[in-house]
Amino acid sequence: MKMLFTQKLRARFVRRMIRLHIPHDTREILDIGCGNGIVSRRIQDGIGVPVIGTDLTDYRDDRVEFMPMTNTKYGYYIQPHPSREKYDVGTMVDVYHHLTYLEQPMILDEALRHCRWLIIVEPVVNRVLVLVDVLANVVHNPGMPITLTFRTLDGWLELFGANSFRGLYRTPFWWPVNYHVFVLESSDDE
Repeated sequence: MKMLFTQKLRARFVRRMIRLHIPHDTREILDIGCGNGIVSRRIQDGIGVPVIGTDLTDYRDDRVEFMPMTNTKYGYYIQPHPSREKYDVGTMVDVYHHLTYLEQPMILDEALRHCRWLIIVEPVVNRVLVLVDVLANVVHNPGMPITLTFRTLDGWLELFGANSFRGLYRTPFWWPVNYHVFVLESSDDE
């Protein structure tokens, strides 16, 4: 596991961001694009709510339950909740900038179809971020697409809706990335 220390540190920051936005009645969280599951496990251990990871490939830590996600010519497909209409909360952490601009609204629609609430965490764009993202992905997961489809805050608001923005999370000065946090609620008719 390369870069494990930085992954665990980033996961701690993310857990703090997400914890602020989890509804009190949450029974479980679906981590969409869970990757190796380090963030999923930190959320599960720190918040005390079971987390189910889903991604296109399974290279996660085996302490987090996993459900495969598929990508077809029609878009991404998330498996439905086994016993209820929707998952309580979905999270997407550092996922959107790995998708093409065409794929971004497609996965958003699919996530909202399966989750009552969706918490999205994306980094604030700067030159350092682009370099760090490319290097981290080459070392951490060489097979991950590096699409560099970052957006400005205005670009994310155009995709997610003006009322979704919950704030800028500033990390310590020595960490190269700050984050935007967005929270979306699915409508009953989806």
